[in-house]
Amino acid sequence: MQLIQEPYWPGLTSEHRLMLDAAWDRFRHGDFQEAAKGFDAAYRLLLEAQPEGHRFHKGESLHNKGLALLWAGDREESLRATLAAFVEDAASLAEESPRLEELDRPAAHNLIYVFGLAGPPLAAFASQVRALVSSGGLLPDPHALLVTEAAAEAATPPPGTRPPRIIGVPDPRPERRVFIGGWYGRLVGALRPLRDHLESIDYDGIVVADFGVPAGRGEDEIELALLTNCHYAVFEVSESAGQIEEIRDVPETMRTPERVLAVFDRNHGHEPGISRGQTLVKLRRWNVEPVGYSDLGELFRVVEAWLTGSS
Repeated sequence: MQLIQEPYWPGLTSEHRLMLDAAWDRFRHGDFQEAAKGFDAAYRLLLEAQPEGHRFHKGESLHNKGLALLWAGDREESLRATLAAFVEDAASLAEESPRLEELDRPAAHNLIYVFGLAGPPLAAFASQVRALVSSGGLLPDPHALLVTEAAAEAATPPPGTRPPRIIGVPDPRPERRVFIGGWYGRLVGALRPLRDHLESIDYDGIVVADFGVPAGRGEDEIELALLTNCHYAVFEVSESAGQIEEIRDVPETMRTPERVLAVFDRNHGHEPGISRGQTLVKLRRWNVEPVGYSDLGELFRVVEAWLTGSS
C-alpha cells in the first residue's frame, strides 16, 4: 500500500490541521488570496513530508485552494488547483476501489458544475491516473499529470457551450453591475433576456443561475456574494419566490430607488404578487414603487430609463 491517508503521524497531522484552520479563517474574512496561500502551504507541507516510496493524500488542501482562488476571481489557477485535487482523488481511490468514485467527489463536482467541463473527458483523465498508479507509479505531485494531453482535453469545456460564470469574476467595473433577481420560472422568459439586453448597453447583468455553485456551498451564499458586489439591483416581483430572500439581503447602502428597481408583469396581475405585509412594505419603505411592464420591450425600456436616470 503506497498511499498514507490522514492521520499521517501526530505532529504532521496537527500542524496540517492548524494550517487549514488558519486558511479557513482568512477565507471567512474575505481575504481569499491569503486563504489560497494558506491552503497551498498546507499542501506543500504534506508534499515535502511524504516518505520515500509513499504518498500522502493531498486533495483536501488542493480543493480548498481552488475554492479560495475561485472566490478571488483567478479562474485559471483555480481550475489548475481543482484539477490537481481531482488527480489526488483518482490516485488515492485507485488503491481502494475499481469504480471511478472520484467522479462523485467535490473536485469533480466543481470541475463539471462550476467550470463547465464534460464528464467523459474527466473520466478518461481519471483512467489515465489510475493506470499510472496500477503500474506502480508513485505520483508524489499531482501537477505532473496536468501537462498531459488527457488533462488538456479534460480541462476544455465542450465546444459551443456557455460555461457557468465564476463567482469571483463578474465584470471588473462594479458601477456597471446589475443584480437581476426573481422567480426562476421566468429565467428564460424574462431574467436572462434582461441580462442579454443589459450586456448590449454595456452593463453586466448578474443572474445567480448563471454561476456554478461549488461543492459544499449553497446557492444562498452565491447570491449574497454576487448581490453585495453589484451597484444596482432589479427584482422581478410578479410572483413570490426566491427574490424575497434576495431583497432581504440588499445592503443598507443600496436601499434607495436610485439603486433598486422592482418590476412586475401586468399580464400576470394588475399589481405585484409578492407579500404585501413584508416584502412590498419593505420596498416602499425604501421608496421603491414596483413598475409594471406588458412585454419584454417595455421591460427593457423601463430598466434602461431607470439606469440612465440614476447614473
